[in-house]
Amino acid sequence: AEPVGLFGNLSGSVKNLTVMGNLNVNVSAEMCVYDCSVGGIAGVLGASGMIDNCYSAVNIELTGVSMEDIEVCAGGLAGYMSNYATISNCYYQGELTAQVLGVNHANAYIGGITGRQYYDNNIENCINEGNVSVSILTTNEISSILGYIGGISGYNASGHDIESSINYGNVYVMSYPEFEPYGAIYIGG
Repeated sequence: AEPVGLFGNLSGSVKNLTVMGNLNVNVSAEMCVYDCSVGGIAGVLGASGMIDNCYSAVNIELTGVSMEDIEVCAGGLAGYMSNYATISNCYYQGELTAQVLGVNHANAYIGGITGRQYYDNNIENCINEGNVSVSILTTNEISSILGYIGGISGYNASGHDIESSINYGNVYVMSYPEFEPYGAIYIGG
């Protein structure tokens, strides 16, 4: 699937940019063959890419996320950060909402600055004032969902640095299981 943002896939550098508006994405199985990445500036911040000194007030709304064997990454600046990417001196002040309908083997990475950090990348001197709201609904008895939701980054594994960054936004997660899901939901401020 093609990443969604002002830049779908950003492999270079963007500096001193301001973006505002609304980004409403109705996610479907046809759109997300393996994964979907949505961001206010970049859907995917590619290898060694950089977003510096940028401001995003893009309200991002993901609806109809019916997931099976896929992952969804969404962030106020970048949905997904690839290896050696950097986001620095940036500010997010929009609203990020997602409705996730988990079917089977689904992963959701949702964060105020970025949804998912992949390998050896950095977030430095960033501020999130946007609220992150995620509703998760399981739809069958074999639902297997992993949810990673955070104010700065939804998923940050080893090798990723978050330095001198602050989250002032609220993080809301509502889970409405019709059936008890397998998996877990991880939430951080």
